[in-house]
Formats: sequence, C-alpha cells, structure tokens
Amino acid sequence: MKIIFVLLSCAILNVLATYDTLNNRKTLEITNFLFRRHKSANNMCDKIKHVVARRELSMEKLTFMFALPEQDFGRDPDLQRELELSLQQWLLEGSGLTADEAAAFARGRKGLKCLGEERRSMLKEVLINIIMDPRNHNMNFEHTCRIIGLFLSTNPTNYVTSAEVLSDNTCVISQWARILMSCKYVDNLILFVNNDRHDVTGGSVISFINNY
Repeated sequence: MKIIFVLLSCAILNVLATYDTLNNRKTLEITNFLFRRHKSANNMCDKIKHVVARRELSMEKLTFMFALPEQDFGRDPDLQRELELSLQQWLLEGSGLTADEAAAFARGRKGLKCLGEERRSMLKEVLINIIMDPRNHNMNFEHTCRIIGLFLSTNPTNYVTSAEVLSDNTCVISQWARILMSCKYVDNLILFVNNDRHDVTGGSVISFINNY
C-alpha cells in the first residue's frame, strides 16, 4: 500500500525537492532579490517577455525556472541549478550590480519552500500585468499562451509542462497529457474554448485570472 501511495505521489507531482542546503537557499535568495529589484524598477515585464520568447526553452523549463525553483526539473538537481543560474544571470543584466554585490544580500535564513512561495507571489503580480493587456506589451499569441501557462504554474499543483498554439489559433495549456485550459483571441478578448472542439464557451480568461 505504501508503494502505491509513493507511485501516485510521483505521478501527480513528478518533481523532487531540491536539497535545502545553505548554498541552495542563497542561490534562490539572490535570484529573488534581483527579481524584486527589477520589479521595483518596473522592468520585470520586459525581462520575463525576453526569456519567454527564447525558443530553446521549453514550457516545462520555463515553469521550473520561474515558478518551481525549489523543485528539480527532470528530477535532476544539477539541471535545476543550471536553470536557476541562467535566470539569475539574465536578471543580473541591467540590475546595476555585479554578481558579488548581488550575492552579498543573501543570508540563507529562509527555507527553499518559503523562497519558492516568495518567487511565485512576485511572478504572479508581474504576469497579471502582461496578461491584462498583452498587445500593449507587443506579445504575439504564442508568447501570450506561454505567459498564461506560467501564470497557472504559480499554483504548483497545476504547474504547466506544455503551452502551444495550434493551427486553428487555439492556445492549449497542459500538464503532461491533462489539458488544463484552452483559449483563443476573439474580438480582442482572450476567451475559453472547449478543449476538444475549440469552440468558444464564453468565459473570459482575464476574469478567471483576476480571481485565480
């Protein structure tokens, strides 16, 4: 019975926690500090849009990089650390700080779970600003789809592994084989559509996000 429970847990989460060491705490804390710095300077939206547009980064990698920093991408702590350091390097650019200066703000007193929650809270605020008016942010629908996927991942139980725009211009957002949401632009609005037929169901994605 215990084995079945473990297998079910892995199937649902498919992630393993990164070791809560002082070094890992400081690494996440530095990234969060840089995130907060850019957010205060009102340029975090541009930072996120730049990373989301990178085609070599899968939706799953984006999710673990931004929204699940305390978990392990591919169950590999080395891969997760690589993603974290890549994000940290992108955030260091334009921060006005050197790597050593940013590192000086890390104390390692907060646990990884706390740091992950802190990251998701900040991320959620920034993503809402983009999703509320994606065209004003010069976002094409492919990138908007990935942004919405990142937003859903601020709830770790609904973390997203795929966010693709199909040939009929439907954005399909999934966690592995399970479709979490389908939507498309209709008359300048982002509306929910049926997961199978892709016809409009009438609900506004923005209204949903405002209450998420």
